[in-house]
Amino acid sequence: MSLTPAMSSPTVEPLHFDNQVDVFESRNQSDQLAESTRVESIQDDESTDFLGSTTGPAFTGHNAQSSSSSSWDIHDSMEDPENTPEEVLQTRRNIARNERRKSARSEKQRQGSAKPQNAFLLYKTDRYPEICAKYNGRLSLAETTKLVASLWRQESLEVKAIYANRSRELRMHFAIKVRKAVAEANARVTESLSPSTSAA
Repeated sequence: MSLTPAMSSPTVEPLHFDNQVDVFESRNQSDQLAESTRVESIQDDESTDFLGSTTGPAFTGHNAQSSSSSSWDIHDSMEDPENTPEEVLQTRRNIARNERRKSARSEKQRQGSAKPQNAFLLYKTDRYPEICAKYNGRLSLAETTKLVASLWRQESLEVKAIYANRSRELRMHFAIKVRKAVAEANARVTESLSPSTSAA
């Protein structure tokens, strides 16, 4: 009788998950540290470039054009205008011109709310209370405007001429008012941008 040797079971070594997790976490932390170091290096470079650009001539020239010239007054009081480079003088003239244009636009926009009415709007303003009283407020704004437009078309040329003259006079007074306001605003801008001639 032959005896068959018993087959031994293979030895199963336990998996060391803890060690693998530790290795993974260690690698992950190393990668994060390297990435953080790289980002900080980039930020440092960008900060250096920014600080350098803020002290460079290009940045200084840009700030001189975009800001008011209040800082110029300090230096201009010690400058000799005859020895000032033409490029600097031209830059100042350009800034003053742009500031005056912006001031004029803002002044016109501010005055725009009081823009005079045309002949039809003046006529509508006069007839509106009468129509509201006649229809006891039953008409909507659109219906009232439509009715006024119909009445305006039926008016004689003499009546229309009266309102046209009123509108023309209002526009003339408005134009004078705007020109005066713009001139005063431009004068303030010119005074603020002009080099100081008094001694410091």
